Amino acid sequence: MYEGKTSERLTVSSGVPQGSVLGPLLFLIMINDLSSNVPTSLVLYADDTTILSRHENSTHALNLSKTNLNYAQSWLAANELVLNETKTHTFLFSTKANSTSFETPPKFLGITLDPTLNWNSHIIGLKKKLSSSIYALKRLCGELEREDVRKAYFGLFQSHMSYGLLVWGASPHAQNIFLLQKKAIRIISGSGQLEHCKPLFQNLKILTLHSLYILHCLLYMQGNSEKIELREAFHNYETRHRLRIKYLILGYTKVTAAHS
Repeated sequence: MYEGKTSERLTVSSGVPQGSVLGPLLFLIMINDLSSNVPTSLVLYADDTTILSRHENSTHALNLSKTNLNYAQSWLAANELVLNETKTHTFLFSTKANSTSFETPPKFLGITLDPTLNWNSHIIGLKKKLSSSIYALKRLCGELEREDVRKAYFGLFQSHMSYGLLVWGASPHAQNIFLLQKKAIRIISGSGQLEHCKPLFQNLKILTLHSLYILHCLLYMQGNSEKIELREAFHNYETRHRLRIKYLILGYTKVTAAHS
C-alpha cells in the first residue's frame, strides 16, 4: 500500500517474489536441496552456486564438470528455474606450473583466483586497494591525532588486508602486502622511510601481517577441530612427532574445475 492505494493481487506460480521480507528465506529453502541432486561438492552462497569437480587428470576433471553441470541444469528445470548462462563459467585449477592462464581471473566472494592458486592475481588487486588506503591515512595525519589515525588504520587498511588472509597469507607474494603495511605503520607513527618497524608495531599495538596470518590459522583450527588429523592417525608407531598435525582439510585438491 502506498498513499492509500493498493496494487492488484497476482498469483505467484513459481519462484520467489522480489523485495519481499520472506523472499531470501524462501529462496534458501528452495535451493537447499540442490546439493542432494548433484553428486559432488557444492558451495552455495545466496544465488551464487559453485560446483567443484575433482580429478588428478585435467581432462577428466573437465568432463566431470560438464556432467555435474548437466545434473544441476536438470534440477533447475525440474524446479522451474533458469540457469544464467552468461554468468556461468568453467575454470581449471592445477598446481602444475604450466597450467592454462585465465583471460579474466575469476573472483569468488571477493577473492581473485589464478590457475595455480598462488594468489598473485589477488595480491596485485589488493595492493592497489591498500595503496589508496595509505593515501587516505596520509591525508588524515594532518587532520587527526595519532590515536585517531591508528583507529582509521583498522577500518581503512587492516580490514582489507585481513579479508581472506587464511587462504593467501602463506603465499610468497604476501611479502608485497607486508611492505605496504610497514609503510602504513611509518605514516601513522610519523617515522622515516628507513626506520626499523618492529618497535613501531609494538608501540602502536598492531599485529604484523604474518602475526595476523598465524592468528587466523589458530582461530580456524579452534573452530574446525573435527577437520584436524594428527600424524598418529596414519600409523601405530610411537614416533617423536606423532602428535603433530598431519594436515588441515581445507578443500584443497590437485585439479579443480568449477562452475560459478
